[in-house]
Amino acid sequence: MYAARFSNFSKLNLVEAGVCDGLTINFAMSAVKDEMGENCDFEAYLYDAWEGMKEENLTTQEKGRKGNYSYLSLEQTKLNLKEFKKECSFIQGHIPDVFVKHSGPSELSWLHIDLNSSVPTLKTLEHFVPKLLPGGVVLFDDYAHRGFRETKEVADKYCSQMNGLLLPFPTGQAVFFKH
Repeated sequence: MYAARFSNFSKLNLVEAGVCDGLTINFAMSAVKDEMGENCDFEAYLYDAWEGMKEENLTTQEKGRKGNYSYLSLEQTKLNLKEFKKECSFIQGHIPDVFVKHSGPSELSWLHIDLNSSVPTLKTLEHFVPKLLPGGVVLFDDYAHRGFRETKEVADKYCSQMNGLLLPFPTGQAVFFKH
């Protein structure tokens, strides 16, 4: 809602890196419709491999996560988001490789990162934050959860170089508000 209200966009673009079953983006798109009305023009770019995590994208401390999320299904995620079928672009592939073919929108207002690993988190920040409009928001899911220290360090370092405010939550998440 903050991004929809305070970023000056030609079209409201939402990006989610790490979609899983679509729960978070469903909440985000519902909030956009509530905030902006039924006629709001927005698009959601949804990046996920919908398969297990690849070892080459994991640090030494994260290697135990290899293969995690192999149970995910793109088809099930699409079913879960059928209400927003026309607003969603499903982009399947591992980050950062997927960015070569699908670079996403040229500007965005909202970015959710839930990749459960620090290297893809950094690559997502490097790829999308330069496109993030002032008033835009980055939501970090794995910011301060136990076992995600490297993701927190990546987010802290990257956000410290930007104009804005990083606000950690007691839930282990954090949000960055770009000025």
